[in-house]
Amino acid sequence: MILLMCLSYFMNMIVEAYGNALKNHYYVKSYNCYRKKSKSNMMNRHKTHKVYGIPRMYKWLTSYYPTVREELINNEIQKRVDIFYIDMNGVIHHCTHANKDTLPLYNEHELFSNILQYLKNLFYLIKPKKLIYVGVDGVSPKAKMNQQRKRRFLSLFKINSNNTASTNNNLFNPNCITTGTDFMYKINLSLNKWFKILKKKSVFTFDVIFSGSDVPGEGEHKILKFIRENCRKDGNFKNYNHCIYGLDADLIMLSLVTHLNNIFILRDKFKMTNDSSGNLLESIEKGQMDFSISSIKVDKKEEIRTTGLETERGDALLDDCSQEEASAKVRGQEDESIKKCAQETASLKEHAQGAASPNEHNSTFCKIYKYTTEYYTNHECLNSYDFEILDIYKLRTSIRTQIATYINKLKKEKNIVFSINRVVDDIVFLSFLVGNDFLPHIPNIDINEGSMNEILNSYIYYIYKYSNYITYKDKVHIERLKIILKILSAQEFEYFKKRGINENIAEFTDEHKYKNYYYCHKFGLDDSKHIQDIVKKYIEGLFWNLHYYHFGCASWYWEYPYHYAPLCSDLLSFEKSDFFFEKGKPYSAYTHLISVLPQKDKNLLPDVY
Repeated sequence: MILLMCLSYFMNMIVEAYGNALKNHYYVKSYNCYRKKSKSNMMNRHKTHKVYGIPRMYKWLTSYYPTVREELINNEIQKRVDIFYIDMNGVIHHCTHANKDTLPLYNEHELFSNILQYLKNLFYLIKPKKLIYVGVDGVSPKAKMNQQRKRRFLSLFKINSNNTASTNNNLFNPNCITTGTDFMYKINLSLNKWFKILKKKSVFTFDVIFSGSDVPGEGEHKILKFIRENCRKDGNFKNYNHCIYGLDADLIMLSLVTHLNNIFILRDKFKMTNDSSGNLLESIEKGQMDFSISSIKVDKKEEIRTTGLETERGDALLDDCSQEEASAKVRGQEDESIKKCAQETASLKEHAQGAASPNEHNSTFCKIYKYTTEYYTNHECLNSYDFEILDIYKLRTSIRTQIATYINKLKKEKNIVFSINRVVDDIVFLSFLVGNDFLPHIPNIDINEGSMNEILNSYIYYIYKYSNYITYKDKVHIERLKIILKILSAQEFEYFKKRGINENIAEFTDEHKYKNYYYCHKFGLDDSKHIQDIVKKYIEGLFWNLHYYHFGCASWYWEYPYHYAPLCSDLLSFEKSDFFFEKGKPYSAYTHLISVLPQKDKNLLPDVY
């Protein structure tokens, strides 16, 4: 425990030290100027490595509400999608290592070819009428970095454990899917080039927006931000049919809080196994596909505005220019933060160009060009049988029907009026208690042990008795929340007593000792003042999460600094109901990279670091 605390303290010091040293680079455009050398970010989403509750949310939802899941094959939804969103995290992981125990050899041509082919096949599978939005993870908030660091240490441990017999040093390292690595830089470069080629060759006629890894933010949150912003700008946008491809269960929760009824989540139906043979594409049945996509009619004004390929990025200042051209552009900048960042970027360009011979430098771009041109005419397709769709409207309807039915039975009345939007927002908020990417789960609230059922039952009883809502947008009524927490904490001692018997921990079986033992064992303390600090930070995290889901990142600097959550019963003592978050700016890609990588992966850092 002491070792873990020391490690956490040490890594936090690194983040703070680099954050202070590079504080002039927090400006979003300044950060994005690093793209040509800083590459991109990819949250390493190993299903076997996730230690928080949200990955199991999809399994619970589809078991509890089985009607919300449909097969994609012959589904009418497939024919009427207007906008198709792709969270690239899942695509990259699928096509590089697919979470297998035994890692494949690092064959750059094969890996990049698989990614591009899989992506294009998704386009052909859904055939959107208007637009495709592709989002790659950029730099994440600090709240996510702690979990990313944990995953990458676990990933390295798994690599060492499962590949001990191998003497081949050319195995694919999943940790390279992280902001700032050379691998992710090439991913960004190849996708940019590939989209331009596809558009030029008229392989598809719908528009594409590519949000690269140089744009800060997680892929799924970029997607939902795009939806929220366009709903505010365009009254017709909310009437479009939106399909989102992604493996993260938080996409479901994020979609719920948009209050839109026409969002569908596309997921792989087949299970990822630990089979070490073959690659992902070998497990997908392929066939020939012949179809055409009708052109979108636009008026002249819209045609001027529609570029066909739009790239979200903040590094246009130094995009595709030599070191001399970059220096000239730097001299013309008035914004000092951009100028300083651009100067360092130009220096990085000079270092990179000086370190490699012209032949080596050109070779990289020739390889990228080969990847992007070799596969744009291939018409292999993914099989619809391999995918399923989760209908957000059906999920909202199932929740409404369930709550209305239970309340009617309790009150024996037929006309129960409540806002489904407010109810859904409350349930999404309460789901944070089972853990997600930013907060650990409350000890006695574990989704594997049916805690989401308990949360729903507690909430239904609350609505029945008090007829009030817990949240309003990003605001929380703390006293109403305590009513739910009090119900959930009633079984706290029984939970620890059961653990004490199963794990032979005598202190957990004593009602007067289990709390002190928990805090002493997990946090190394028994001071009630420090316990209140933990409680405050956790409640603050609930508020931060709620704002993140509804409006985006409240603070790039906030984090929950502990590995474990406080006890549910101790959350009842908290009184404060408002928090102030410093918005701040995204960390630089290199600060992020050095904060999450294990020491043994130092070869993934740029040479200049």
